[in-house]
This record gives sequence, structure tokens and C-alpha cells, in this order.
Amino acid sequence: MFEVLLGLGIAGVLIIIGAILLVILLIVLIVSGNKKKKKKKAMDQLIQDKERERILDSNILNPYASNEDIKGAGETPYSVNYTSGERKGAKGGNRHLLMLQIEEISDLSNKKYMLDPLETITIGSAKDNKISLSDALIDARQCEIGLYERDNKTLYLQNVGEKRVILLRKKEWINVGPERLVLLNGDIIELGRIQLKITVV
Repeated sequence: MFEVLLGLGIAGVLIIIGAILLVILLIVLIVSGNKKKKKKKAMDQLIQDKERERILDSNILNPYASNEDIKGAGETPYSVNYTSGERKGAKGGNRHLLMLQIEEISDLSNKKYMLDPLETITIGSAKDNKISLSDALIDARQCEIGLYERDNKTLYLQNVGEKRVILLRKKEWINVGPERLVLLNGDIIELGRIQLKITVV
């Protein structure tokens, strides 16, 4: 090998070294380019996710509530895609038509509840909730489902605990906070390892 290099002379050795350095430089550029492409793709995906969340927020978050009155009862949720109407009760009074079927889906069980949202539906791990869920990842009183006071037709979901609650709507999702979110037919509430599917009947 040494004799071959001597035979090539200094100019030949420099050419070989230059070629090797050029190959190394090309490899570095290719690797760097791939990293930049991956980073750009990840950033684009992040931007798309943020925009999707913003659009979802604008559709289901209360557009009238300010930060100061988030905990108040005067919020006006976004409009719902269904109406419940009213009917006469046995004593001539008005009664809403809205009833909720809530299906509990987990690895251990599959239960169905038929509840009237006119009375606030409390959900959590404590036994005194309307829906009591056995999961260490769920607070004693985690969230509530009810009807907006002004019309008794618009459903809302509110996180009253500290642990995470997620609202799934088709392919979209949002973290539920202390502000009221409009709840629609077909929505899924995810608490810990349990999902609750909402059906308006």
C-alpha cells in the first residue's frame, strides 16, 4: 500500500485524500439534509395539529365567556346541532325531551346508563356520583354533564376535578377544563382508562 502511494507521488496522494474528504462531506450533507427534512416535517405536523385544535376550540368552546367569568353560570355555549323540544307532563307542566344514554367502555366492563340531564350528572370515582367509575386515574368528583340553564336543551361538559379529561369528537380531541364545553350526540369522554360514549335519545 505504501509503495503504491509513493508511486502515485504527492499529487496523486492529494487527489485521493481530496476524493475521500469529498465523499465524507457528501455523506455529512446528506445526513444533515435528512435531519432537516425530518425536523421540517415534524414542525409542519405540529403547526397542523395546533391549527386543528384552534379550529376545534372555536367550534366547541364557549365564545362568550371571558377569563374572569369562566367559573360563573352566565356562559352561553356554542349552538348545538339538535333540539329537544318540550312536552306536557302528567300534571300539565312542561318537560324537556332530552335523555342521555351513556355507555361506559373499559377493558373490564361495558355498562349503559339512561339519565336525565335536567339533574346534573356527576361523574367520578366516589360512590355518590350518578356514574361511579373505578379507576385510580379519576378524581372523586371528576366532571359534570348538565343542561344550560337558559334553554334546558343545550348539553355541556365541565371538568370539576384536577385530573385530565379529554373530549373526543370524530377525529378531533380537546382537553376539558373548568370552562363549559358543548356536548354533542356521538361525543366520547375519556377519563383515565375509561371512555364514556354519549347518545342523545
